[in-house]
Amino acid sequence: MNNILEAAVGIVVDGYRADRTGQRQPAGLDKAVSAAHAAGYSSADIFGAADRRFGQELIDNAGQYR
Repeated sequence: MNNILEAAVGIVVDGYRADRTGQRQPAGLDKAVSAAHAAGYSSADIFGAADRRFGQELIDNAGQYR
């Protein structure tokens, strides 16, 4: 995975985690996604990878995000 895509996915996953725990959204979320788009990645690339990563995190940490 490209560094730009990796950074965007990491921040999106942080945002998913924030949604589940009632925390504030991470700074730079929009900029990271925009940078990934500028590098040629689609929203499906970014959010698909984030969905897979966070889904695995939910499985690995069952019950943590209730």
